Order: sequence, then structure tokens, then C-alpha cells
Amino acid sequence: YYTSSGLALDVAAPGMAILTTDSDTGGDNYVFTGDIASVFFSSPLVASLEGMLISKDPTLTADEVYTIVKSSADRIFRPNDAYVGIGRINAYAAMKMLPLHAVAKLNKTPYYNISNETPYPIIPLFSPSPIYGSAYGQNFAYYTLEYSDSGENYPSTYRLLNSSSTPVNAGILGYFDSQYNDSNIHKIKARLKVYLQDGRVLLDERIFSVYGYRLTIMNL
Repeated sequence: YYTSSGLALDVAAPGMAILTTDSDTGGDNYVFTGDIASVFFSSPLVASLEGMLISKDPTLTADEVYTIVKSSADRIFRPNDAYVGIGRINAYAAMKMLPLHAVAKLNKTPYYNISNETPYPIIPLFSPSPIYGSAYGQNFAYYTLEYSDSGENYPSTYRLLNSSSTPVNAGILGYFDSQYNDSNIHKIKARLKVYLQDGRVLLDERIFSVYGYRLTIMNL
């Protein structure tokens, strides 16, 4: 709450009932309050977690930090919840993932819809359409790319699009072969899992919307 909602969210962080030091009138008298709510609190929590990770391992790349934050998040969502993204950040779980130098990331596409007011990147619906991203790193074993067309934000079952033991760095992870030839909007949920040789599994998810003859990635 008090921030963006919808399918473009990556993760969530607490932003309500935050205990903090707050000046009651702008003077020198400070009081503790437990009812402050704002994105001004949730955003710094995410940034702080990223800072903690980098302070522990300064060699981490941006994509590795992204992967750790999303893969360690608590899956607290409800069906079709639009407020938490992949889940709520978990600093303890994220720090326990170190050392980690591997990436699981579903990218936006190189095609852009510059004519619409909502600047979502798009893929013209060739048959099939490429899904771009990254799946690689130390102890990489293999990855799976799955999808669900149930229309739910958090589906319980997925179908396999591709599985490969070949690492991918900012390339094509697989292809989505759309059977839609109407003008309706069809919601597609993509899930990328990267399996490491030590048994750990990294995760990324994104929502796609298929508008008849084009595929729009809703999660930038």
C-alpha cells in the first residue's frame, strides 16, 4: 500500500506501522511512532538490503543482487494479489544465500511500444516469440522456463517451455508459441528457475499480456 501496485512489482517491503524517530512539530523534541505508513519506508528497506549484500560481497553484480533479493523473498501473496510482486523481502534469507555468483533473470524485450501511453516493451507475435533473459553463474547446472495461461497472478501449475544445461547471458531462454488469434487480452505468467550444482534453486517471474497479435511484458 501507499506505493505502486499491479503486475509491474518485483518485490514488496513493509511500509505500514513503521516504528521510527519523528519530529512532532519540526523542533528538537523527537517521539517514537508506530503508525507511519509510506513508500518512503518500504523503498529504503529494499535499498538497505541491497547495500548489506554488497557490503558483504563487493564483487556482486547488479543482476546477482537482483537474483538474490527475488529468490529469497517470502511468498506471502494471495491469489491475484497486486501488492507484493514475487514476495516480501527477507534480509536474513538473502544474506544466507551468500556467497552466490549466479543469475536468474527474465528480461524485457528489445522491442518497444512507443505509440501507447503505457510504455511497456512488446514483442510482435511471431510464431514462436522469443523470451529473453539470463541463466548462468558459478555452479550452474541447468534452467527451466515455464509458463501458465490460467489467467492468475500466482498460478499453482505451470507448463514447461524449455529446459537446458547451456547457460544463457542476456539471450534467448526459450520461445512462446501463441495460439491466440483474437483481439482479447490473455495473461501469461512466465517462471524461470536456475538450478545450481549445490542444490539451490534461483527464481524469477514475470507477467505477460498477449493482445491478439502481440506480446507485452507487464513487469519491466
